[in-house]
Amino acid sequence: MNSIEGSDGDSLPAALAAPVVRFDSVALPGGDATPSSRRLSFALAAGSFHVLTGAAGCGKTLVLNLICMAGRPASGRVQVFGRDTATFGRGDVRQFRRRIGLMFEADRLIEHLNVFDNAALVPRIVGQKLRDYGPRVAQTLAWVGLGKRMDVLPAALSAGQRRRLAIARAMANGPEMLLADEPTGGLDGEAGLRVLRLLAEINGAGTTVLMASRDEALAAASGAPVLHLHEGRLTVIDGFHPAMAPWPRP
Repeated sequence: MNSIEGSDGDSLPAALAAPVVRFDSVALPGGDATPSSRRLSFALAAGSFHVLTGAAGCGKTLVLNLICMAGRPASGRVQVFGRDTATFGRGDVRQFRRRIGLMFEADRLIEHLNVFDNAALVPRIVGQKLRDYGPRVAQTLAWVGLGKRMDVLPAALSAGQRRRLAIARAMANGPEMLLADEPTGGLDGEAGLRVLRLLAEINGAGTTVLMASRDEALAAASGAPVLHLHEGRLTVIDGFHPAMAPWPRP
């Protein structure tokens, strides 16, 4: 069974009664009022991997922002981890965001901090002690291929290494879901595929992954189901490429 129903309908399969993300007739913020047929209704199952595609400006980042509670829908309902985000207070938002890893379109690395301190930013912000997060961060950096570069500044990294550092930072707190906005943007083919394989490994370990990308060829190469956003509608394109998998098929 697919892990998503999208586009025009408001009904969702009974088996997806408690998905990790659910949009019910959601109109994206910041645009003109849209008819109900152009509002988004879909659900993402826990442990799934999807790629959200569409042209620049179509609303991919807005969808990610609604999931991580960095914005509110113009209308409709967004549920994350089984709860309506409209009911979240400020403390709730902080608590729930700890369960979500974020990769931004721009690296947003702190240039005066070394690789280790950039990767450790989230656990430090939430008040963890170095003895608790240090080994985990070091292991994560080794996994993305930066274990021998922990003491260097971001300026010494290649574009691909910077993106891998952004992955390590997003995963340093062990989130249940990863939202990746254009994680392969500006990378050549091999560097982009390496980032994509890391995201697949993250998903294979059980983390829900939603990646937004303008690169439809790379999205197809991922083998993950593709959600194509165009003029307020989602088209679901299922796909599978064994060479890119370790994520399980439903």
